[in-house]
Amino acid sequence: MLNNNDANRIKDIQKEIKFLTNSDNRLDILYCLYKSPHTLKEIHEKTGLNNSSISINISDLENKNYVINKNDVYYLTNSSKMILTNIFYLNKSINFFDCNADFLNSHKISKLGINALKDMSYIGDSQLVEANHLDIYKVIRLFKDFSLGSKSIKTIFPFMHPQINDLLNDWFSNDVDVKLILEKRVSDVFIDAVRNFKFEKDSKSEISVKIFEEALDFALVVADKGIILGFNKEDGKFDQNAVYISEDEDAIVWGRNLFEEYEKLCSEYISLNELMEES
Repeated sequence: MLNNNDANRIKDIQKEIKFLTNSDNRLDILYCLYKSPHTLKEIHEKTGLNNSSISINISDLENKNYVINKNDVYYLTNSSKMILTNIFYLNKSINFFDCNADFLNSHKISKLGINALKDMSYIGDSQLVEANHLDIYKVIRLFKDFSLGSKSIKTIFPFMHPQINDLLNDWFSNDVDVKLILEKRVSDVFIDAVRNFKFEKDSKSEISVKIFEEALDFALVVADKGIILGFNKEDGKFDQNAVYISEDEDAIVWGRNLFEEYEKLCSEYISLNELMEES
């Protein structure tokens, strides 16, 4: 139960958010200043708002200490910048869920965890790539093609990729550092495949696997240039016909954070290089 101080603080935050967002003109000005400090003339040029509206809103924002004036250049205060960052990211998350509601509602996304779900704004600019009757293997091939040229790959996978030999050949040929998190039933098959793979002894690649004891409901690839994210359908089978991809830096950070969360839930890494040298 919330104590009085917590309840009052929540009410204060609600009032702040309401003040900042209940005017489209005020939001336009705030977003303009969020990008960089501006003079009144520059705000007018950037937003197209009339000078009267800009003056009134800037005055209100100054009085409430959301904006400060330095030599006729207006800046957001640190506190208002933090509040706006949360508002903009929340709005981006809501838009992502709204635009992708049909797809997300028919797939299992809960295994992403609370932190990843609340930060979905980071992948708000992702593109949903779907296979079609002319290219039914488009998504499966994407997992392989997307990682080409990367020197570091982090992967969470709930199924055995059918092009595993091509992937291994690329990794060992290009000295790629690969870390994989696989669910138990997949890891056993994968390790057997690696043991039987012939590779160049002078390869500098390091391939390591962690085993996740429970079922995984999603696939994640974090490569140098971006991420791929796919989900199991409600029937528990991985959807090999549609995945999200993004090359945005925020998405890469989101993917790395998600990978690290699962990394902590697994036991120690198994070095596949050592297993191959033994076989």
